[in-house]
Amino acid sequence: MEVEYVPERFLEGVYESDLERRAALHRCFRGIAKTKDLELVRDVVDDATKFTDGDNLESETVARNYLYLLQYLCKDRKSLNSHVPVLRVLQLLRNFKGDLEIVTRGSSCLVAGCTEEKPRALALNHGCIEFVATLFTDYSSDKKVLENCLALLANVCHGSKTAKNLAAQTGCVRAVHNLVDSEDIGIAYSSCVAIRNLSASEVANSRTLIELGAVGSLLAAIRRFKERKTRYQALCALQNMAQTNRDVYKQILGEESVVDIVVDILGAESKFPGVQLNCLQILHSFAQRDESACQRVGRIGGVKLIINALRRSKDIPEVANSALLTLRFILFEAANRDDMDQFQGMDAVADCFNHYLSGIGSESRAVVELIINNCMRVLSNATIDNLPNKNAAAINGTVKMVVEAMTIFLESKDVQEQGSRCLRNMADRCDLNRHVQIESGVIERLVLSFLGYPENLIVLEHGIACLVNLANAEPAVQRIKDINVIDSVGRALNDYPKHLEIQSQGQALISRINIFSKPEQEENFVAEKGSVLQKFPRGIFGKKRIG
Repeated sequence: MEVEYVPERFLEGVYESDLERRAALHRCFRGIAKTKDLELVRDVVDDATKFTDGDNLESETVARNYLYLLQYLCKDRKSLNSHVPVLRVLQLLRNFKGDLEIVTRGSSCLVAGCTEEKPRALALNHGCIEFVATLFTDYSSDKKVLENCLALLANVCHGSKTAKNLAAQTGCVRAVHNLVDSEDIGIAYSSCVAIRNLSASEVANSRTLIELGAVGSLLAAIRRFKERKTRYQALCALQNMAQTNRDVYKQILGEESVVDIVVDILGAESKFPGVQLNCLQILHSFAQRDESACQRVGRIGGVKLIINALRRSKDIPEVANSALLTLRFILFEAANRDDMDQFQGMDAVADCFNHYLSGIGSESRAVVELIINNCMRVLSNATIDNLPNKNAAAINGTVKMVVEAMTIFLESKDVQEQGSRCLRNMADRCDLNRHVQIESGVIERLVLSFLGYPENLIVLEHGIACLVNLANAEPAVQRIKDINVIDSVGRALNDYPKHLEIQSQGQALISRINIFSKPEQEENFVAEKGSVLQKFPRGIFGKKRIG
């Protein structure tokens, strides 16, 4: 039966008896529970909270009806969560701690109310965690109360070091671990979420959980339950603990199916950037440490999913960066480089590169630098011995973006290093890419990098090697001679006589230049630059040099 809501009825005591008033209140709660008027609902909550004050704080009937209202109104209405009177609910729970219905409804209301920072802090400061610790003991056999306690603990501990420390001191960490082994999927899921939040950026709790055997328990939960959301939370918890103790990765990767599970979640939860981010971070950690994990990701279609995540979330820096880091490592596998070509991965990386390079003003310079650096790392690895990817980089504008990045971030050592390496790999045995690089001013750009970083061995090594790749035709050689590149190369040869790569690439460049020069030009050239060669009359490989 629906009853019109009139706040004054509760405030002014229209009803002759408390029993009549409470009955009317209950009917009213039911009548408005499904309304879409959120302002009305907020008014009801405020009035009902006032009604529970004074003598009514000791009334079980009022407490039950009030918590019923609160639980029902907040269900599926996230916009009302911040309106939950956390302190009043806590007070009622303490007053009626032995009443199962009140504890069940009240803890459920607190779970909803503690989803935001301010009410979480209120709950923490008024003994919520200590109270939860007692409920773990008093209601150890009640499934719903345990689920609520786990969810409440997870919420209050979210982002709060103080709450996490208090959870350890009150025994909540151990209580949560004991529940991970439950056969009930609801309790197991909530336990995984709680462990994830308790261990996030908290070394002490992670160590305690590892000592208690949580790694094995979480892996067992992954095997026991096929539900994605439980597996996902368990994997996130394991990732947190592995950040504290790297040996945890050995246990995780010992599970044959773990890579498959992460890739499955990555594909199934594509609409949720947070899930995508965590899955990519986990895959990155696996790929960084285990070659077989890189191979497995490729075999089960993971490369395509990572490319899709990058393409879909390129405007979210954290997701884009994690996708790039994961690609960087798995592309050491030749088969995965073929997948980059098959699924237009080079275009996806180019789109991401361009998005951040052209929007420097909208993101911090540090974020842009980080992401374009990782874009170039991916491009470097993708073009190793892969002609289609090299051609794609020439066609989609990647070469010009690398040159532009090296120009904009001239002061960044990392950008100059990654740019030189990237250009070297793209130009290797690819005529199209060489042509585009020459037309894009790569030779001139590398000379400026040499001048800006004369002591950076990575810039010198890869930059000179890139010039060797470009110097395969007379126009390129003529440009190298015109801008006097050999001066910078000569200085590198003089300065680093024991660096094998610089010596071999430097001498290879000089040989290429002489090949495309007329004999009289070659002699004049060698005589003019003779100081470089005369210093190493036999060269690093003991070969007799000419001139």
